[in-house]
Amino acid sequence: MSGGVVRPSLLTVPRGHDGHLPRHYIQESVADSATHARHIANLLEEMKKGHVTASISRQRIMELIADRNSHYARSYPQLLSYVRRDSDRRVDRSTSWESESLPDIQFASGAPLYQVHYDPTDALRDEHLGNLTRVTRMISEQFDFPPGGIKVYLSKYGGIALHVDEEGIRGEVVSEDDLTSEFVPPNHLFVMPYASKRESSYVHELGHYFHAQSHPGAFYDLSRTTWVSDASREIAKKVSDYAASSPSEFIAEVFVKIVTRENVDIDVMEMYRALGGPLPGKRPRLPGWGGIRISGSAGAAG
Repeated sequence: MSGGVVRPSLLTVPRGHDGHLPRHYIQESVADSATHARHIANLLEEMKKGHVTASISRQRIMELIADRNSHYARSYPQLLSYVRRDSDRRVDRSTSWESESLPDIQFASGAPLYQVHYDPTDALRDEHLGNLTRVTRMISEQFDFPPGGIKVYLSKYGGIALHVDEEGIRGEVVSEDDLTSEFVPPNHLFVMPYASKRESSYVHELGHYFHAQSHPGAFYDLSRTTWVSDASREIAKKVSDYAASSPSEFIAEVFVKIVTRENVDIDVMEMYRALGGPLPGKRPRLPGWGGIRISGSAGAAG
């Protein structure tokens, strides 16, 4: 990789002139459809393991989360699904998956950008979709979107079991995976309940998506790399502690700052470019890349 910033772990794989993994290796990795399908199926099953068990009334739970800025409301937004459900049972779980295209967010060609999969009893669905629309508008102001669509999976309860009683709310991890909002290449976004309160979570995961689409060699290389030096890690830490955790997370965290138009230090941008981070600029476009139309948003298309 450029500038001695990271340590690749796939040194046995022949590399292209830019030092990144060749496209045929990437295509073979993604084309391992059996492994890929199992991973997606496993994530979907893990996302359904979360649930809520309560020994107090819905009214009492509503009182706990009524203040949108309270600790409970911000930490456990999924409780809305429990209190709004049409059932008197003390335990609520995810039920089934439904899917729909979002007609308000389309490529200039008219094809939908997002195919959203969700539990029909998820009370946070509309908040998620509102955030997704706003984030897409923000990104489209500086970036063209890759061709093809994105599959978004909204998790109703994530991998957490919430136990609610008079003593408060306690969370217990019940998923075998560390379920967080996650991008799975080439075009899958898994979104956890907390993201309904954090638009930056969507931008972060879409940063991985743009990285994978615009510089696939760099993206797949970075998924298997570590920082070479403390100096590189310290540069990444200027962005956030999470950016310092790995080169791939550094890319996504800087992407968030670019999209939200925050100042980025020169040495941070130099390292971002060296690692193939997606850069603003709607032209010249990569083949097939294009503008996005968002209903009710003049000027959103490229």
